Amino acid sequence: MKLDTEKLLAIVNKIKENIIIVEGRNDIKALEAVSLSAKNIIAINGRSLIKVVEQIANKKVKEVVILTDFDEKGKELAAELTKLLQAYKIHPNKRLRKLFTQFGKNAIEDVKI
Repeated sequence: MKLDTEKLLAIVNKIKENIIIVEGRNDIKALEAVSLSAKNIIAINGRSLIKVVEQIANKKVKEVVILTDFDEKGKELAAELTKLLQAYKIHPNKRLRKLFTQFGKNAIEDVKI
């Protein structure tokens, strides 16, 4: 089932300039399909979370959006990433992550227009 296109595009518009952290390649493809640029998306792809956070810190950004999946594993990853990002003085925008939960999907790759 397709999500409410207008709501999804409004959220995409809010996060398009941020660095976005996702779990894997399928998540990148799903976000590209809703007009987000892959250059702003960083996939964990099984790497250590500290390596991911160091990669982001090297970009000298102040805020990121964590879009790991909304299942238990994804929530744990988001919590750990939040701690690591804060240690690097990078703000994880939880409000924008929460906006994605309104669509009732457990995985970012399930988000479609």
